[in-house]
Amino acid sequence: CDMDTSQAYCTCSDGWTGTYCAVDAQAFGNLGGNSSEGLIDVIDTGKTNPATVISALPALLSFLTDEQRVEMSYLVEDMIVDATFEEQTLDVRESFTFFNDPS
Repeated sequence: CDMDTSQAYCTCSDGWTGTYCAVDAQAFGNLGGNSSEGLIDVIDTGKTNPATVISALPALLSFLTDEQRVEMSYLVEDMIVDATFEEQTLDVRESFTFFNDPS
């Protein structure tokens, strides 16, 4: 965000939008174009139809950084106590792909 004292808003670099340039422009466009109306519509519809929010969740999560998504994720220890395949104990960290891992 490049603050300009003569303007009441930031000048965003390509690919970013919002008051402080913290919103991915492509994700924002997927939710309704160049305004917040799409996001507001999802929220309003979700008040009466929770399935809408569930289907919009991937788009809503796209507003988060990799670090924020990882912080919201479960730890492998929370999900898997023990795993075996063909009578062999699996190393959970080696045998599973972590889909929220930003690396």
